[in-house]
Amino acid sequence: MNEEQKDVLRNLKTWLSSETSEYVEFIGRLLVSLPGGEDGEGIFEPLIKDGFGWQEVTLIYELLGAIEYKGDVKLALRYLFGI
Repeated sequence: MNEEQKDVLRNLKTWLSSETSEYVEFIGRLLVSLPGGEDGEGIFEPLIKDGFGWQEVTLIYELLGAIEYKGDVKLALRYLFGI
């Protein structure tokens, strides 16, 4: 793990201490849903039954990276789901 990745973890760990339990649980469940997250399955339940593969993670990453404003969220919902 490089220094930039370690900084991301340090930053998130700092935020977790002041976040709601729901947010903390979401992060834990997200991590155990990823390939390699099996060690945390006794503590957190995966977000989806069989977890995510790297392709799904990449698509989510790209989706979140493409969103800059709330209008982008509305557009994504409308385009993907007709909402």
